[in-house]
Amino acid sequence: MFDAHLPRLVFHSRGNIELLSQNKLAVFASRETPEELFEPALAFFSELLQLPISLAGGWQSNLEKQLLTLFNPQATANLIQYFAREINHLKLESWQQALLNENKLLIISPETSQQRPNQGLVSKRDNLIFSHCQKVLFFYIQPGGRLQAYFDQLLKSGSQLFLFEHPTNEKQLSSDVVFLNTDNLEPLLIGR
Repeated sequence: MFDAHLPRLVFHSRGNIELLSQNKLAVFASRETPEELFEPALAFFSELLQLPISLAGGWQSNLEKQLLTLFNPQATANLIQYFAREINHLKLESWQQALLNENKLLIISPETSQQRPNQGLVSKRDNLIFSHCQKVLFFYIQPGGRLQAYFDQLLKSGSQLFLFEHPTNEKQLSSDVVFLNTDNLEPLLIGR
């Protein structure tokens, strides 16, 4: 589980480290995201790609993987891709190499020599994400799941939390959470 009071974690990186000094937004979606949310989420994410921010995450759920396919060198937004495994021998796909060539990609992993992810490395990866990104967007949170625990803890820690505005997310309504749609992206551009 994420602990906001842990010291900063040691990590390995590859790519444009300057992306960590930019305005960053961590992106999460539960593995159980309903299919009805995919199309509007992809359209909304296309709008996020036009903002001068770095979008960060582990990109592991089905929706997150689909969002990742929208990245391209012509987009304004940059990508910070976190892995829960060693990255020194990571073979980049062509789209990653294209982003790397344009200084629009940063790849990060916790310090490890493990070639395969495990639960401990996933927790370290997520701790890295939360230590680097004070703004977090949840596209969908499965009640009772890992993201629900993160969401609840981040609410208490003072992080800026955002939810994708969609009827499936109404149960997460809180005065400390900003619902985002294409008409109110300004909160993402304030601060880091």
